[in-house]
Amino acid sequence: MSIYRLPNTNSNLALIFVFLSKLRAVHTYLSKSPLGMYMYQDSHELHVYCGWTIFVCSIIHATCHMVRWAVQQNLELLYSHVSGVTGVIIFVSCLLICIPMTYLRKNIRFEWRKSLHYLFLVFALALMFHTPKSAIPNGGFTFYVFGIVLTLYVLDSSYTFFFMTEKIHSPAFSVLPSAVRMTMHVSDSFQKIGSNGGIGYICVPWVKKYQWHAFSLFENPSKP
Repeated sequence: MSIYRLPNTNSNLALIFVFLSKLRAVHTYLSKSPLGMYMYQDSHELHVYCGWTIFVCSIIHATCHMVRWAVQQNLELLYSHVSGVTGVIIFVSCLLICIPMTYLRKNIRFEWRKSLHYLFLVFALALMFHTPKSAIPNGGFTFYVFGIVLTLYVLDSSYTFFFMTEKIHSPAFSVLPSAVRMTMHVSDSFQKIGSNGGIGYICVPWVKKYQWHAFSLFENPSKP
């Protein structure tokens, strides 16, 4: 008797879209095309939803595997087989990525939470080798799918950093009742990239050179 196991579509899509939701350059350009009408507007909300789905499914997936291997007395597969080793790496990195951003959000400094989030690179690399290519169509596609997704992310991030980021020489800060406003002159090319606002990642180098925070952008119609 042969058994065909259907892949978990929801978790697989979440694993893909959690990366695609952070393709900032692609989102910027597609949002200005007719395709923008069909795109999910809040990409961060989509990212959080996919993250929760991955977190829950990873716990269930790993628990079921370990219980099955324990019953079969095959727990040595956790360190003797590539699927077991990569599975441990995926599970641990998933916990370190998700828990600080959710349950321990108020107890861990932003810098640590942000740094731990970059373990997604380890997470994605382990996913690529988690299942053998010979397992297609039941999971051997991971090497190709996540290899492509990771490559897209690296290319998009590189393009964003080198071609969609600029240094502001004369920002003006003003304190508001509930926030701090920064007014800045931006280049013509920067104005062409955006669409009268959006989200910008800002670094204040005299505070920390390697820390970037997301802020809302609003165009001043009377100033460039």
